[in-house]
Amino acid sequence: MTIVKLSQWFSLFFFAYTLIFNYSYFFVPALFLIFLNNSKFDLSENQLKILTLFPFIFYSTRYISGLSEKYNFLWKSLSHPNYYLGARYLDLQQALLSLKCNFDPIKNFTFKFSTLSTSCPWSAKYGPLLEIVPYFGNIWRDTLIISFFTISISLVFFKIVTDQFPKYRLIFTIIFLSPSINFLFERMNIDIFIMIISTYIIYNYKNKPIFYSFILLTMALIKLHPIGFILGLITYSVAFKNNKLLVINISTGFLFVVLYAVSAFIQNKTLSTEWRPDDPLLTFGILSDANFLSKEFSSSILFFYTFIIFILFIFQLVFFKKNFIRLTISEDRHKIMFHSFTLFLATNILYANFDYRIPIFYPLVLLLMFNTPKNKYFFIYAFLFLKPFGFIAEFLPPDLKLYLTLTFSFLGKVSLYGFFLIAFKNIYYDLLERFDFYR
Repeated sequence: MTIVKLSQWFSLFFFAYTLIFNYSYFFVPALFLIFLNNSKFDLSENQLKILTLFPFIFYSTRYISGLSEKYNFLWKSLSHPNYYLGARYLDLQQALLSLKCNFDPIKNFTFKFSTLSTSCPWSAKYGPLLEIVPYFGNIWRDTLIISFFTISISLVFFKIVTDQFPKYRLIFTIIFLSPSINFLFERMNIDIFIMIISTYIIYNYKNKPIFYSFILLTMALIKLHPIGFILGLITYSVAFKNNKLLVINISTGFLFVVLYAVSAFIQNKTLSTEWRPDDPLLTFGILSDANFLSKEFSSSILFFYTFIIFILFIFQLVFFKKNFIRLTISEDRHKIMFHSFTLFLATNILYANFDYRIPIFYPLVLLLMFNTPKNKYFFIYAFLFLKPFGFIAEFLPPDLKLYLTLTFSFLGKVSLYGFFLIAFKNIYYDLLERFDFYR
């Protein structure tokens, strides 16, 4: 067996070991596998088949480890150290508790398996619909049921995609096991349902545009950020002169504003998350970074928010003036997806978000990968491996460990900003071409 073959088998073994026993080092074997596959030493068919089994093993193990406290050691080893919590599927438990509090005020609810507890009245403050929907079930039982079906559906989706695009099996597998998706499954945040539903309906949007816009509206009233998809459909409609879709989505956007305003007026409060996360290892978005910098340097959030936007603007003008690649997306449904997910990304970049929202951008990641030269702008995909970031490295001095952790996390943030600038500039050029301004 040659050195190359040995390296390939070792990288697969190391990847499998890291996934189960020390997930914090995920980025090391993942990057090495991509390097091998992008060189002339491609993985063999048998190796790729083995690799595509990893998501089934990993997420099955994660689900089993969530069933009991005695599996805490396994639940922890499958997580990044900086977002590990003993609680299982915490965000889903919180969402169900929020629904339960609407009509069934319970006292001293403790989230499984943790010391975290709360009592009604309590609200997740996602959006207007979650303030009125009734729920009377058993929170822990239904959390396990919903999580099981969500993981199962996601694995079926992964199998369908890898079968349909066998050439990209390695990158699909690594993306599906990436830190942000793992984070999303661990918390079982509502974003996981938004990711699955939005990908399906936007890919098939033209089949039932009115119905699918209604679904997007419903999701935006459950959790506000899907309004970005509506904005993307509007820019697509303008750029490609589709007046029918333009009317549908302007009407949908207007209806969202009206319903949100009415709900806020009736309940005498704005329905949005009051906590603005800013942990540099767990979050992204200009507001998140500005909030963190304002605390570190004792200056105003507005100053740093404006400063970051200014830096991004300068970077766009200087770096992409000569290096920018104009994407040529031919298929109409891919154009719809590109606009929808880019504007969704734009609305989230302006705000403060936990990294478990990143997987919703992955259809956009794949569109850019498929429509740019191989290895072009490879750095802009680094956030797939570095967001969120954290590794144990007990053998390192504490100061060096902190420095390396913040450095890798910073590179992940820069990567995501660069990715956003490329996607957004293509939207900008689509609009310029519509009005014959682009040269």
